[in-house]
Amino acid sequence: LTNKVVRLIPKSSAVDRESFFQRGKGAVQPEFQAVLNHKAENPDRLEENYSFYYVLTYIPDIKWVRLAPMEQKGYFPKNFRGCGGRSRWTLVPSSRAREIDVSAQRCVAVRSRAVKKTRDADKEEWALC
Repeated sequence: LTNKVVRLIPKSSAVDRESFFQRGKGAVQPEFQAVLNHKAENPDRLEENYSFYYVLTYIPDIKWVRLAPMEQKGYFPKNFRGCGGRSRWTLVPSSRAREIDVSAQRCVAVRSRAVKKTRDADKEEWALC
């Protein structure tokens, strides 16, 4: 997954967690109550603000990734190296967003093409296929 563009599968909601813990048992057992009552301090999760992410680091043995959010910056010209008319994506500057760490199981690879072929991801542009 390293150096790939991905989208995230949404995290389960409190309702999903409750239905999982109640399966066939009626009331939720006390040991699971803390999991159900957990609320994020910031309800606007970073991952909900962006559609695509760039995988900076992938740790295969624990299936964990560090992601940088991406934003659309217009479109490629119609006759541009096989990417004509496709949306142009770049990394969100670190001053406006932060990297996130998530389970790799939530990542779905997206067909993409690095256009500039630079070593520095901050200067790269991607065409999503």
